[in-house]
Amino acid sequence: MNLTQYIEILDRQPDLMPYHHPSPEITEYLKGKDQSTLNKAVMVELIRQFPARSEMIRQQQGVRLTPEAVSMFKQDFDRIINEQATNAPGFYEFPLSPFGKDLGICSLRIMPAGAQIVDLHSGIGRNLLLQGGPGEFAARALFFIKQLGGFKPLYQIHTHSTSYPEFNEAGWDRCYLRIAGMLRLNPQVRGFFGMSWFYDPALESISPRLGYLRHRPVAGGARLFRVGVSEEHIGNATAKSETRKKLFQEGKYQPTGYAMIWPRRELIAWADQMRGSEK
Repeated sequence: MNLTQYIEILDRQPDLMPYHHPSPEITEYLKGKDQSTLNKAVMVELIRQFPARSEMIRQQQGVRLTPEAVSMFKQDFDRIINEQATNAPGFYEFPLSPFGKDLGICSLRIMPAGAQIVDLHSGIGRNLLLQGGPGEFAARALFFIKQLGGFKPLYQIHTHSTSYPEFNEAGWDRCYLRIAGMLRLNPQVRGFFGMSWFYDPALESISPRLGYLRHRPVAGGARLFRVGVSEEHIGNATAKSETRKKLFQEGKYQPTGYAMIWPRRELIAWADQMRGSEK
């Protein structure tokens, strides 16, 4: 089992490729191999190499980790190791999303941050400029040019099944503060973004308890842009709520995806205000 070769191939995965979609090179390497056994072993090896790899990404990629980020990584490493004894073998295979997220954490592409995990190498496609129609094109373009300064590099947040205990208003605030800490150390990153149905303004009248997911970023200077309707957003919005599912089936609710983009300057200013209010 040549884990060194496999790690080299994993490290060549393009930054903007989804974390749970293997590159053609990875797919070719895994042919004829016991994918589950190999992936479990490589995750353990990546965790063992954490001190060296964190220094490597600092030197080669300019990615610096805050002390809190290091602590979060170590907590998740313990969880990942412990779960290998109980997860089914099929868990450790592409393109299963939870596995891809855990592998990304082990390889330091993804940072655990509590309520969300954070892809440290991401960006937004320029097609977002067109998704609002001709009437919004100029405003969107002006935001990316004047306020954000470009389409990448950006952090991107995702929900992980392990995030649910922190999926509440206080937990999200802690997550935002951790991201702000990373932005302070990494001035090349323009901010962060998420794409989800729960930034949809229509959600507030249906699930008001989730209103903080939109209100907090917007109050702190984030911008929301309508992306549109997709099967993914519909599935995620109706998976854990019978109310939303029923309203969707009755044609009274159409889950719609929005991009939430929080520029670095505004997020850091929000974090400073939050920390100041705690003193």
